Amino acid sequence: MRSSKPSLFDERSPSIRWSDPSLLDHLQRVRHPWDRLTRRIVQGVLAKFVPCDTASSVVEIGAGDGQLREWLPQELLPGLTQTEPSGSFVERLRQRFPESCTIQAEATHLPFDSGSVAATSLA
Repeated sequence: MRSSKPSLFDERSPSIRWSDPSLLDHLQRVRHPWDRLTRRIVQGVLAKFVPCDTASSVVEIGAGDGQLREWLPQELLPGLTQTEPSGSFVERLRQRFPESCTIQAEATHLPFDSGSVAATSLA
């Protein structure tokens, strides 16, 4: 009998495979031991490559539970757009960060013109 719980290795599209909100809670637990290190790495890369001003637009592809948003400098938050293919993840993002611009979109169909953003992050 096949389990109804999503498998990491099934053949369904990523938006279906990764749409179970319980995966977000699991990811938070798994990532927690490396949070400080990963935060420092992300902030170092951003400081080196992304202009840190309120005019910069940053797009996160596959935002999941919004972990990257928590690591961004405050100056970048007004220009941040989080995209996520999973409708249930988008709902969770909007609950956690109601002030954020969150769009349900697949990575291959983003609603941005070429060259219109300062940086793109793939989560």
